[in-house]
Amino acid sequence: MVTKLTITQGDYGGYLEFTLMESNSLDAHTLSSYDSITFQAQRMGESTVRVAGTCEITDATAGECRYQIQSGDFETTSPPKWLGIVRGYASGLLVSWEKLYIYVEPSLPI
Repeated sequence: MVTKLTITQGDYGGYLEFTLMESNSLDAHTLSSYDSITFQAQRMGESTVRVAGTCEITDATAGECRYQIQSGDFETTSPPKWLGIVRGYASGLLVSWEKLYIYVEPSLPI
């Protein structure tokens, strides 16, 4: 499953919210057995992860988690296209769920 998001350059404090689904895309993936859920993003065309952090599990049974955008996370719009992923770690197992296309739109001058 690929999700498309738009974020305004320089905004922070808000959340990217995710509902992680089973591979059949019909049922939520239960997160209660996971040690951690992480979010990572990089600019399209680059190999360096520029944004990385832990997601807060908001409803383990419903597969819901969120990443709080930090100051400095999406400061550039050059290029404006980013790739992101949500991953879970449990008992030595790594699971990748959400594949994200992120567009960083320019902020308007004040």
